[in-house]
Amino acid sequence: MPEQLAQSSHRLLQQSVATLRPCRCPGCICLTWSERRNLRRVGRIVRALKRHVRRQARQEALGRAKARETAPQG
Repeated sequence: MPEQLAQSSHRLLQQSVATLRPCRCPGCICLTWSERRNLRRVGRIVRALKRHVRRQARQEALGRAKARETAPQG
């Protein structure tokens, strides 16, 4: 987990994985308002986490590419 992920966000992600829901669609009438709100928040957290992981992987790949360019040939 990245350091930027707040403790409350981490707990909400854990709860969202462990909680049984009647339906997975976010606009379903089976969900209560609080469940919908939590699903939207979990979605935002997951998207932010995904962006962070991709950005970090991209920076590491650029670092490896630069290291290969500057490495002595021979």
